[in-house]
Amino acid sequence: MSHERTVGDLIKEVEHLTGVKIKLVRLWGGWHLEDSETGHQYALGDWKKWDVLLPSEQASLCRGLFREDWIVLLGLAAPDD
Repeated sequence: MSHERTVGDLIKEVEHLTGVKIKLVRLWGGWHLEDSETGHQYALGDWKKWDVLLPSEQASLCRGLFREDWIVLLGLAAPDD
């Protein structure tokens, strides 16, 4: 099963699974994702809303937003035993 998602799909999936809204915001440095609960931001660099993210990139994004628990929720890694 492929876990590749676009940036937009990832935002929708996170909201569906967690109820947390992730905003795509334009700042002076480009596009960023912003966690509406914590205010943490993740710079997207050259990525756009329709760009496909590999599972490793999605996991990095989750860590960058300090939401490591989302990695398992999104099916990107097996839970620790």
